[in-house]
Amino acid sequence: MNQLDSAYADYAREHGLNLFEVPGGWGIRFSDGYDVYWMLPDERWHYLQRSDATGDAGRLSVLDERRERVVDAIRRYLAKQKVAIQRMPNGNWLCMREGATSEFSVGANLTQDLVTDSDLVAIMRRAFEGTYLRGPSERRAQRHLGEFGEPFEERPWPDDEESIGATSDSPLTALGWMGLCKALKNESSFESPEAFAAAVEPKGRIGRALLKVAQRLPSSKASMELPDGSMLIEFSDEYDSFKIAPKSRELRDLLHAMTPEEAGDHLADQYERLNSSRSRVLKAVFGSLSQRGYYLDSNTVLVGLEAKQMVGRNVREFAVELGESVTNAIIESGEEDAVRRALADDEKLADKAVELLGNSGDIWRLDERPLRPKVPPKRELPVPSAEQLSLLDKHADMLLKKFMESDDALLAYGNPLMWDARSDSWADAGQWTALAQQHVRGDYPRCDAEMILIDHGDSAARKRFMAKLQVAEPHHEVWDQEVEMVWNLRHESPELAEKWFGPRQHEDTPYAEVRARLGDPIAACYVLGGIGPRGHSESPVPSVLKWVPSNLVPVFLGASQVEEWRQAALQWADECWEWNWGGDGEVLAVAANMCWPEVANRLESNPFLIPGLLDSAEGDPGVLFAEQLFLAWSKLAPSAFLMRLVGHVLSLDLERVSESLALRCLGSEDLAKKHPTMAGEISDTWLGKIGVALAISWHRCRNRTQQESV
Repeated sequence: MNQLDSAYADYAREHGLNLFEVPGGWGIRFSDGYDVYWMLPDERWHYLQRSDATGDAGRLSVLDERRERVVDAIRRYLAKQKVAIQRMPNGNWLCMREGATSEFSVGANLTQDLVTDSDLVAIMRRAFEGTYLRGPSERRAQRHLGEFGEPFEERPWPDDEESIGATSDSPLTALGWMGLCKALKNESSFESPEAFAAAVEPKGRIGRALLKVAQRLPSSKASMELPDGSMLIEFSDEYDSFKIAPKSRELRDLLHAMTPEEAGDHLADQYERLNSSRSRVLKAVFGSLSQRGYYLDSNTVLVGLEAKQMVGRNVREFAVELGESVTNAIIESGEEDAVRRALADDEKLADKAVELLGNSGDIWRLDERPLRPKVPPKRELPVPSAEQLSLLDKHADMLLKKFMESDDALLAYGNPLMWDARSDSWADAGQWTALAQQHVRGDYPRCDAEMILIDHGDSAARKRFMAKLQVAEPHHEVWDQEVEMVWNLRHESPELAEKWFGPRQHEDTPYAEVRARLGDPIAACYVLGGIGPRGHSESPVPSVLKWVPSNLVPVFLGASQVEEWRQAALQWADECWEWNWGGDGEVLAVAANMCWPEVANRLESNPFLIPGLLDSAEGDPGVLFAEQLFLAWSKLAPSAFLMRLVGHVLSLDLERVSESLALRCLGSEDLAKKHPTMAGEISDTWLGKIGVALAISWHRCRNRTQQESV
């Protein structure tokens, strides 16, 4: 560390700032927490590395103080405007006001503005340009910049306080969605329901009847069903809704028999009766279940395309009916039959629940917890014979040969799960260059094909690519290979790199994902700073970890955080039971990038894996959708176990499963008849993807097992 670096490091320690040591230099997070001061001497394209931007730690101190003043002033202004903010460490905030959201940046572009301009008022006002938020006046900006201390009364994000920015979902608003009256589109602008009703003044009989319903049930939640435009008013238990179809025969007959207002009262009365009956029925059902220690599964179970609600003590034991079937039973034969319908799988529980009908009690909702399925019987995979191994080798080679003759293989070259030149051998240099040569002719050569040729030493292709980049303008639809080439040229052409990678309005770190994958610490810091709070994602690990270099992740997030995610991935490998849709390949993709082979090794003893992939219920794709799982697994830890699994799947009749599922996904016999080839095209796409993934995985496993046997 030289004298200048030491001064910066001392400043960071004195002020309690995070100091990052990265390849090629250092980074210090500003006091406000939303950007980093970079010292990367070799990156001459970066605005902080220019000759006129160099200086000592005193320059950092001044810039740090000015940033903090502007960021705090922006926060105070937004608090006054009652804007909720989801603040992220990378400076890319999400703002919400009255249900509308917009991104707002206080990151690198703001820092660059502070480096080039001394007018803090102008800088603060420019930060609002191009957003849906109205910026402060010059006078207000001056006032907030002169204030000190923490911003006051900041609005919490809706995750913390659901009422902030919540969109009204009352029956009145639903009428607006249904298009019955334009005034209904902005219910919140009226001071009271009475004022709103007076402004609506519907003329049609249907509109008047539905308005009466809305007035009677102002606190209910409602929505519109898109296929037929019906209004759905949710019952208070939230497991079913009361449906009113404006074009139904039932409503038409009702309006013939009485006035619209009377019809509205009749429908509201019907809703209230059913709501009360459902409350009594579900109270009895939940009371019976609670007394025996049952819990409601917090995960809705998909069986085929149908959702099921499961109950149990530690595992899923049986399904309960809580929705439409209970409502229908109440209408058809009363509350006792509805109770028995809900608990049809356990007669004794149903008898007890019937006894509880009408009893007052505290049980209303059944406690929820995640329930796993019962452990299925162990299933052993067959060990292929020498003859079967030979046949599988030929089958995999045939699939890969066909794949290398298709355009899709060009995309595989840039996908690290499919092709890693350091370890993969399922295609050779001659195949790649022959494929690429077919796509570089003419006026519009494919960038991925050009990059293949460049990687294989074609100097003419490199010269053409460089010339094209000198006149090209960066935009949001450029090829990843163009970004990669500019990155490779950044030292010899810093002006070109600055044009592509420099901060700009609403884009602090252009092409961040690609740059992070290439090892850019600035981009890696940015994308890792965009990881949301734990618990906001269903995945045990953030998906961005699948392409940020593993050596940079602990630098910015800490070794303890990385270890927490590794443990979460291991727990997933041990306990995950949801394999009927191909499993969560993202977790293994992360493990492959982070070099956690133990995650794949633990999968081998997961009792749910093989039954879930191979014995899925009708309508579930199972192994058909597991291409990412197999690719990531075989890249991370090819093994004899995985080879047996892949070999078994390669020998299955996946075409029959695929065709059946494609027909189910179309969802309509009329659609299938109208487009007779559509199901086949969908099926062929699925079969092509899983076939290539299996062939690549087979090749990797065979290579590993053959190496281990030597």
